[in-house]
Amino acid sequence: TGIPGFDETADAGLDLKYGLTDGLTMDVTVNPDFAQVEADVQEVNLTQFPQFFPEKRDFFLENSGLFYLGDTPRNTRVATMPRRDEDMLMFFSRRMGLSAGGSPIGIDGGIRLTGQQGGVQVGALALRTRNLGTIPDNDFAVLRV
Repeated sequence: TGIPGFDETADAGLDLKYGLTDGLTMDVTVNPDFAQVEADVQEVNLTQFPQFFPEKRDFFLENSGLFYLGDTPRNTRVATMPRRDEDMLMFFSRRMGLSAGGSPIGIDGGIRLTGQQGGVQVGALALRTRNLGTIPDNDFAVLRV
């Protein structure tokens, strides 16, 4: 039943930002669409080491400075990526949503809590990728206090 040539399926997403307190913000994303994200520059890598491409997805960039370990405060919406001798990246968000072979995997949803409460900085992130037949769904979680 339906109109010939009309696709009855829908694919919608949701992004929500909510201020829990004056210092804590919760961000929720459901079925995010990263199609508008700038593509990586193509480079030939002839070394044994993987290339480091900076994160470009807004959900992972906003307040990502809370997930760095080190003395330098940063806001990656303004600053460039840290040099190796400055800070240590607690986790590499570019691996979230990619298979082991580098193929994109859809993200079902994610939640992030960032900010400061009572003099303590908090950064928490949880994310679920979808099941793609041979690739099972995965849950990722990061917490920094």
